[in-house]
Formats: sequence, C-alpha cells, structure tokens
Amino acid sequence: MNNRMKKTIISSILIASILNNITPYNAGANSDNIENYDMTTLYDTSVHDSETIDDQYIIVTNDELSEDVDSVQLTPETIDSDQEMYVVNLDSEQAEALSNDKNVTILEEDFIVSANSLYPLNTNYYNPKNRRPHAFHENQEHNDHEWNIQLINAEDLSEQVKSPDKVKVAIIDSGVDRISNIYVEDSVCLVPEEDQITTMFEDLTGHGTAIASIIAGSGEDGILGINPDAEIYSVKVLDKNNNAPVSRIIEGIYWCIDNDIDIINMSFGTNRFSPALEQAVKDAYNAGILMIGAAGNNAGEVEYPAAFDEVMAVGAVNTNAQMSDFSNTGEELEIAAPGEKIKVGSFFCGTSVTHGTSIAVPHVVGVASLLWEKDKSKSNEFIRQLIEYSAKNIDNTDDCGLLDADYALSIYDTFTENFDNELSKVNDLAIPQNEQIATTYEEIDDDENYVEGRWSKKEHQKIVGSVVANLGISDDELKVIKEGAIYPDIVLNKASDHPQWHGYFANGCNYIGCYQLVQRIGKGAGNIDCYSDNNNPIPGLDNDDYLAIKNCFGRKSETFCNRSYKSIIEEECHLTYDLNTESGRKQASRYRRCFIYGLSMHIMADTFAHSAYTIDGKKINHDGGTGKVGKADNKNYLKSRYDCSKRGVGKALQNLQRNAAYGYLDFATACECEYNLTDHTFYIRNLLINAFTNGMSKDLHLLDVIKYVDLTFNRGDNYTP
Repeated sequence: MNNRMKKTIISSILIASILNNITPYNAGANSDNIENYDMTTLYDTSVHDSETIDDQYIIVTNDELSEDVDSVQLTPETIDSDQEMYVVNLDSEQAEALSNDKNVTILEEDFIVSANSLYPLNTNYYNPKNRRPHAFHENQEHNDHEWNIQLINAEDLSEQVKSPDKVKVAIIDSGVDRISNIYVEDSVCLVPEEDQITTMFEDLTGHGTAIASIIAGSGEDGILGINPDAEIYSVKVLDKNNNAPVSRIIEGIYWCIDNDIDIINMSFGTNRFSPALEQAVKDAYNAGILMIGAAGNNAGEVEYPAAFDEVMAVGAVNTNAQMSDFSNTGEELEIAAPGEKIKVGSFFCGTSVTHGTSIAVPHVVGVASLLWEKDKSKSNEFIRQLIEYSAKNIDNTDDCGLLDADYALSIYDTFTENFDNELSKVNDLAIPQNEQIATTYEEIDDDENYVEGRWSKKEHQKIVGSVVANLGISDDELKVIKEGAIYPDIVLNKASDHPQWHGYFANGCNYIGCYQLVQRIGKGAGNIDCYSDNNNPIPGLDNDDYLAIKNCFGRKSETFCNRSYKSIIEEECHLTYDLNTESGRKQASRYRRCFIYGLSMHIMADTFAHSAYTIDGKKINHDGGTGKVGKADNKNYLKSRYDCSKRGVGKALQNLQRNAAYGYLDFATACECEYNLTDHTFYIRNLLINAFTNGMSKDLHLLDVIKYVDLTFNRGDNYTP
C-alpha cells in the first residue's frame, strides 16, 4: 500500500529578530518557536559519527548579543536573508561562554556532509557512442528514453505539459559542467577554494552534472532528461571530494530562498542531526520551496536532511522495481525512484553509469517540476502529496511507493478538486489508488553497457562523449584530463597576469600559439629538454609568451609549476603508479600527456570567454561578483561561444588520441559553430592575425571562418578594449 504522508508538516512561519550591529550569516529562528537545545550536547563531538571541523561553530541568535559575548572574536560570513547565523572560530572556553548566553538559540559544531552516491561518479563506466545507446523492454518500441525513465512512466511527458511558466530547480551539489549540454540558467559557487575555476569545468566530481542530466538533459549526448524545460540553477557547495561543511549547505539553502527557487535537489546526507540545518529547511519550506532529498545508502535509517519533516525523502529501486538493498528505509521515506544502473551525463559530454539514492532524487525532482508547470499557483504540499498519492506499490516494502509520473498527471484534476489548500490536506478517499504493476527491466542486469565500476570491453577501458567518438581514453585518464583542464585556474588564476594560460589577447598574446605549444609539450609527455630559451618552435608565438609557457614545466618531465606530476595525480586524481617498474613509468607518461593536453583544453575554452566581444564591439567581461558567474563565463550568454569552445575541446581530445598538436586548424574548426549560424553573435579579438602568424594556409574555407569571427576584420578599430 502507498504511504499516506507519514510526515507532519509544520506550517507556522518562523521569523527571527534582526541583529543590526554585527554582520550576520543569516539563518532563521524565532525565540518563541525554536526548541531550546542542550548546548553541552551540541558541541560534544563524542555523540556524533560525522567528521567535525575543528574549532568551527554555527551560531544562531534571536536578539542582540550581550557585552560579554560581543568580546568573542567572531568571523562571520554573510548571506542575504532576515536571520542571524554565524560561522565562527571558537575555542572551548568561548563556546562555553556563548552556550550560556540567553540570546543564543543554536550553538553547534560545524561538520562535514557528503554526497549520497554509492560509487563516485568519476570512477564509473563511460559509454561509447557506437554502442547501443538506450535500453528498452523487449515488448516496447525503442525510444529516446533510458529504462529508468520508462519505469516511472515519464517518457515524453514534457511535450504534454508545455507551459510558459518555468519551474526553478536548484541543484545544491558539486556544480554542473557547462560542457554537459544542460541549460543552466544561473549558478553560484560557495566553495571558496574553487570559486576561481571556470564554469565550463566547475564540477570536479561529475556528481552535480549527473543529477542535472536526469532532470533536464537535452538528449544531445544520449541522456534525455525528464523535463528539459526546467530552469536549472547550480548551487555549488560540494568540493572535489563531494563534501561540504553543513554551514555551506545551509548557505546554499538560503541562497535558494533569496532567489525564489521552487524545488531543491538535495542528493547529500548525514546521520548527524543539525538544529541549524533543520531551521534552514523549515525556512525554505515556509518560503514555499519543495525540497527533495536522498534517503542514504547504508541500508539503515533515513539521513538528514531527508529525515526532516519538511523534506521529501527518496529511496532507490532496482531494475526489478524493488527496493534496492543499499537504500535507507523507514517511516520518513515518501517515494522511491530508480537508483541502480542509471546512465547519466558526465565529463566532456560523455555518459557514465552509477547508482545510489543520490541519483534517485532527480527523477522525483524532474517529475515534480513537470507537475508544477501545469499551475505555478499550486503549493509545494500539493505537488508533494500528488506525487506520493499517485505512486505504485513496491513488492518488498510498505514504507513508500514507486514514482509514477503519468498516473500523477492522470489524477491531477481529481486531486485538485479534493485538495484543501488551507489545511494542505487531500480527501484521500476520493483519490483512486494506482493499481498498475511496474514493468521490470531484468535484461539491464546482464547488459554490459550498464556495468558499474568496471569496464565491459576486453581491449581497454574506453569513454566516448558526443564531441568525439571511438577514442581510446580510459576513465582514469579522463580524471587526469579534467584536472589539467582546471589546473590553470588554481595555480595561474589571474588572466591579466597569465594571459598565455587563459586564452587572453592581452599584450598581444597569441593564444593559438600558446595552445599549440602546450600540446607540443604534451606530445613529449612534458619533456622540455629540446626546448631551449632561444628555440621557440611555434610560428607566431612571441618569445616572452613562449618562455611563460615553457618555464612552467620542469626539467626531466617531473614537475608543473614546481609541483611533481606524481603529487598532482596521486593527491588530486587519487591514482597511483610505481615509477620503479616499466609499466608504472609508461602509465606515468600517459598520465602526464593527459594532464598537459587538459591544460591546452583550458586555453581553448577560455579563449571564448576572455577574448570574446559582442557584435557591437563591447568586451564580454567577468562581472558576476563574488561567487557569481559573469557574462564571460556564462555559457548561456551568447551560447555559440560555448558551442565553439566545446568543439575546440573535442579537437584537443582528438589530438591527444592521435598524439598531434595543431594550432589555427583547431581554432578554425571550433569557430565553425559560429560561422554556420544565420546571424553573428560574437567576435574573437586578434583571431585573424594570430591564425595568420601561426601559419594558417590560404584554404579559402578556413580563411572565411576565421575572418567571420575576427573582431578587427568586422569592426575595424570600432570596439571597446
């Protein structure tokens, strides 16, 4: 039987006083409504399993602090809301002092929250384009949807629910790569040490990108999401290890409140209760946000935040439409969705296979966004209960039912007629039960295209994205490429100081020559012994720019920017090799090549951000502000720039596979995306002169493409520097 709303939803609005004399990190607490917590328990690490952050606390206040407490050194961070919350560094004596202050309603240690994928996304299988791209039941016609979308009856429903009212979906996660062919309306990075990384490669683990593909994948690269029309917002809180302090999760929730988000995807969890997180969740619920969270993967109790009353907890089912063995269960569980052998979008427009309750959540989010599009005036509770009441039975559990999008749409009108908006309750006797039996997909279990955590082809581990097909690049090598693609943003992160690494025209830098030189060095796996200071082999590359690139590489193929490749690969990519063996040395050489070609991809991609101009001659700047994406890094601003950079990255991957190093040819190929459009959308500064000095042939087509996109050729001197 279907679970009938086992959670009790708190409907009262909690509003706190405003603290005027201290810069707040805002939360949401009312001294009349919030529970009085035992402070000694809250900062006693012995009662919790999660990793605590030393000497870092979360404080919520409901009034001005006393003079004694004012003397404590606070180091607050700020988010825009009506509440006072602080992330502070305290020793034990300071914490004790604050715990005795009558105006402190919450004091707790900050701790780590992790993504809820059973396997890391970047260790899974990448699907070659020439293999069978979609699985389908033997009695069904083949279509563009994966088995998991068919299981929940969500095929092509986005075509039936066309609406001008878009639902705003926030993915609080590891970010969403802009190379993933998912339209991201806006994004914010709340990870301080990663906010300088270009948005094209911002998702360092693939977790957030995978989730976004299930919700809103365009289908261009094999993953067609449930609702491609959903308005996606990326709220990056998880770091390169898929971890975040709970305080950062809270910050992300308040960002969603401030930005009028409708639905939050929460594919992370912890077994540790947090009163501050609970308060943020209450505030989001009272702001009308539908929160959907992962139950967890320990075959135990439902984790937080999914365990909170205000969050819809999601479990995972397998290909037999039964509860997965690993899925957490309990009375908090409200709905289940596919969570095993799920094909998702990933790095460089590839696809991977993964499982976990993390990946079950976006199925529910996608369906919720479709249902809400029918009438945006409906409440979060209406959508939540409609999903639960329309679920199918699951044979091996009574905790919840299986998501059924088509049935939810079929009873939508009946549900509307019988839903009491004031009480947020439906007359369940009037709602017809879903008696349908779920289709099973046992054949997926034996399909080598859905093997998780290992590779199915004997010849080698292979990945393929839409940008390139049939390239022999292993999954581990892909990790190294991705690390190279983001590394200039970490160690050489100011374009004005290092234009050679960021595709920036400043000081006459020939970004085409820089790109080609890096690939030339990559061909030799980082060996620069043949590159003397006076032996610049790249046509059109100024000697100063040549040296700026060359001098980043250490002698004997050992270092990049004074850090050993072995350190980068082992510590950042979590890969090991033994330099004392022949096979280990070969692997090291291959990894170095992958890393260096990744560096060249960064130059290619950044050119379309740092050297781009509008068609009226105005430079596209990085004007997003702290944590925000400016126009230069916004893939949706003059989208053809992104299409060109994606194609250029594909050329770089091809060069890696072929051990080649091209310059102007790759840029001309990339720019064909703009050339093939009916109307101009952007220009690149110095493209024509850089291509000519790099040795561009007189091929008329290449010349036409380069001239079409070049700023000076089209605008003369009529542009804004």
